[in-house]
Amino acid sequence: MSSDLAIVCGEGDLPVRLARANPDALCITFAGNDHDVEISEEHCYEKLGAVFSKLQAQKIKRVVMAGYCHRQAQSQFSKLKYPSN
Repeated sequence: MSSDLAIVCGEGDLPVRLARANPDALCITFAGNDHDVEISEEHCYEKLGAVFSKLQAQKIKRVVMAGYCHRQAQSQFSKLKYPSN
């Protein structure tokens, strides 16, 4: 991956369009949100620090947040399967 761009993808069409226009960008999605981004790394809100560590490790200098995210109910947190990151 040679891009210094990361796209934090929520729901909707804009993240998909940005990802297609920037195929070398690192795309990050969050567990519990529906998205249509084909290639992404899934993280979880409760481990947000892991996202920043990943950005730093990949030498990301530009970050775009696109799309919308739904706030998860507290009762749903225990039902989510968190990716290992």
